Amino acid sequence: MKTGICAQTFVFPGENSLLTNEVIPKVGCLIHINPRIALRPGVVLFYNNYGERDNLTNDDTSTTQEKIFYGIRLDVFYYFNPGKKVLLYAGPGGGYEQDNILSYEEGFQYRFDETSYILGYLSFGMEYLFSSSVSLSIETGVGYRWADRHYQNYSTTTKLITTDTNTYRNELYLISPTIGFTFYFN
Repeated sequence: MKTGICAQTFVFPGENSLLTNEVIPKVGCLIHINPRIALRPGVVLFYNNYGERDNLTNDDTSTTQEKIFYGIRLDVFYYFNPGKKVLLYAGPGGGYEQDNILSYEEGFQYRFDETSYILGYLSFGMEYLFSSSVSLSIETGVGYRWADRHYQNYSTTTKLITTDTNTYRNELYLISPTIGFTFYFN
């Protein structure tokens, strides 16, 4: 049985449809309970600060956004063919993720968006062992997400203009393919 440190990064737009065109890294630890069963607890973390562009004039606008995205996950995998150079696996997973966006519009207002996600998904993948200590994997899957969104709009004087709490959004989604590296140790 092996245990490994696993670093996995999206190579396509993030699996969360709200996060298109952003790369969301995942880092975790792969723990083999026996040759066929493995656990992968992990964390997700992303930060971005960017301005928007006017599509007609290609000029920067006065709107900027600051985004913080973080979460925890736990995957359980069943390996169909342990002991081979190319391993096939599948299993359920779940997690909690938080997405915070603070938007500023110069001279007018700012807005704070907070979305919490509870995730349930089924992943499947293939892992290629370069050696007994290094592997490359590709993984995809399908999931269901429960989202709870809260937002507040403020004027420049920090007076609350509007607020919306308890906006729920539930959806089935496809997990974009990911490429991951695992570094095993005994």
